[in-house]
Amino acid sequence: MQIGAIIPLKVISTSKSRLRKANINSEYNEVVNALSEKLFYTTLSAIFFSEQVSEIIIATSDPRIIEILTHLGISSYLDQWTDLNQIVNDGISILRSFGCEMVLILMADLPYLSEHSIDPLLSMDLLKNHNYCLAILRSLDRGTTGLVQKPMGITPSFLNYVDSAEKHQSYANSHDVPSMIVDTNEFSFDIDTTEDLYWATNPTDNSLLIIIQQLKTMLSLHRENR
Repeated sequence: MQIGAIIPLKVISTSKSRLRKANINSEYNEVVNALSEKLFYTTLSAIFFSEQVSEIIIATSDPRIIEILTHLGISSYLDQWTDLNQIVNDGISILRSFGCEMVLILMADLPYLSEHSIDPLLSMDLLKNHNYCLAILRSLDRGTTGLVQKPMGITPSFLNYVDSAEKHQSYANSHDVPSMIVDTNEFSFDIDTTEDLYWATNPTDNSLLIIIQQLKTMLSLHRENR
């Protein structure tokens, strides 16, 4: 069974709106840009090292990222970020045209992902033992950082809903689709807020740690000078 992956990515300069609420200065916003981009490449790299994923597509309207992806030979498709779930549905349609039957949908802000993260997820018993099933990657705030659908589109996605992990599981249960919530740290911890920065103590990439430390220092200085 061919497996495809979808990574939705906002335009870098407008991403991480909750982090940008600190509104310190233009330098701070540039470092937030660097964080957002580095988190994306951390996610992309983790999937790229998978021996099971045969196709990766990125949903983005960021022209610079699209140019980089083109040079890397990675497919992308334009999104307007009006509806994250529709963006995912569009990606599933593209993956179907590539011959994929199963999909990993993963958000682009997971600092603990590594090259060893994806294949153990895709080899879990739920996915090996069922022809129809859903794995739900639950964030610490009970949202959803990702889904594995077998086959693609087996359930709708509710990625921008409050308590979306439970909503995914509730839908699966009510439609007799075997499901499982995955709570491992590498898939559960995402960076969305300034508070998240202080919990991100050991990301897998040292350059990502440097960016996080930069932001924490800038936030601390800003608070001291108020």
